[in-house]
Amino acid sequence: MIEIPQTPLAQAALTYLANKQAEINALPDYAQQVIKGKSLWSNKGGTNFETVKSTLTLMCVGSKRCNYCEDSAADEVEHVKPKDLYPEDTFVWGNYLYACGPCNGPKNNFFAVIDQNNQILELARKKNDPVVRPQAGNDAFINPRNENPLEYMVLDLATMYFVPFPGIGAVQKKKAEYTIEKLRLNTRDYLVKARAEAYEAYLNAMKAFVLDKSSNKTQAELENSLSKFKTKQHPTVWAEMKRQHQAINEIAALIGQAPELLDA
Repeated sequence: MIEIPQTPLAQAALTYLANKQAEINALPDYAQQVIKGKSLWSNKGGTNFETVKSTLTLMCVGSKRCNYCEDSAADEVEHVKPKDLYPEDTFVWGNYLYACGPCNGPKNNFFAVIDQNNQILELARKKNDPVVRPQAGNDAFINPRNENPLEYMVLDLATMYFVPFPGIGAVQKKKAEYTIEKLRLNTRDYLVKARAEAYEAYLNAMKAFVLDKSSNKTQAELENSLSKFKTKQHPTVWAEMKRQHQAINEIAALIGQAPELLDA
């Protein structure tokens, strides 16, 4: 899970989103805003929303992979902050990303904040609960649209498990733990296995690049090989291989022969 690169949305689509959001914000009552947000979202569509989806596709990791787990196909427009809890963010561009069903389903309308006592407070609204504004607090879920997840967590390349970044503050640690747990990044065994396979694939690609570099490949051919690192699945694995390269002898040796790999 890495920070999603920002891609500008076409002005017409931004205007479309702003107009829809204005309809919600114009209502004086929170419960009415929730109802209106659901209604407008259910009836969204047209050219402008297709532009939203196509732009989100460009921002996906790999070949339209989920921005959370980086493994499954990204086929659902996800509200990072659930629209049922935060109607004011229903049509906010920065609240969208593409996710897969296995990530988006369990997260769904669940959200949490960290209260003034540094405790996680779940905000899910159950059936028949009163529709009231959720308690304020710091978001407990890392938003990769505007935060760098790798400032909160690290991928242990020995186990392929995510853990909180060593030495971070208590609030940041809680955010890392909550995000890892809510997305089940460590408990889905196929994700752990896929990361291990990605590690080997990246390692083999590094070896191939070093070999190509010593085999008089043209600069254009080498640059083409480097560009392919940016389109592979599980880019977090690659980011961590680069971040941790000095601690792993095999990777350090390869980068010593081809330091340009750090920019791939």
